[in-house]
Amino acid sequence: MRIIWDDQENRFLAELTPGEQWRDDKDVIQNAGFRTDGPPDWQWHTSKAATLNKLRDLKPKSGITLTEVALEHYKQLLQKEEQKAALKKQFKDAQKTAKKESKDPTISGTKELVIPEKGYIDASDLPLYESKWVPWYFPKPDVYCFICGDPLYLPFPDYPDVCLFCDKQQKENT
Repeated sequence: MRIIWDDQENRFLAELTPGEQWRDDKDVIQNAGFRTDGPPDWQWHTSKAATLNKLRDLKPKSGITLTEVALEHYKQLLQKEEQKAALKKQFKDAQKTAKKESKDPTISGTKELVIPEKGYIDASDLPLYESKWVPWYFPKPDVYCFICGDPLYLPFPDYPDVCLFCDKQQKENT
């Protein structure tokens, strides 16, 4: 089997050994990762140096020869693929460290979620919420709810010193 470089398509082409070893060569290059264009030429090709490495490991019975041009392109592609693999490894390592740091509560500021024994979280498990929102379109009120202390922006005549929420709570409790 002979490997040549195709300048027009920028890829390696495999020339299979004619005769009895043709079938074995075809099976080996298929297992290595070569692809074919199909009829009418049936050219087996690859553009990766890793595929040639697999072919070398599979050791076809007819042997492998590379042309000088193919060998030069192989060396260049192998160097680029090794650099790319090293960068991928660095990126994965950086992702792992970032993931570990994000789980550290001192760095990320997150808190661990504690689920009570009942198996779920409802409103009784949450702290009381105090709204800090102040509507800008009303003047600052001088009347406040005597139960919760919230400002009453629109006091109603029926509820002079109680907000609607507290009034509803009182009605439900009685």
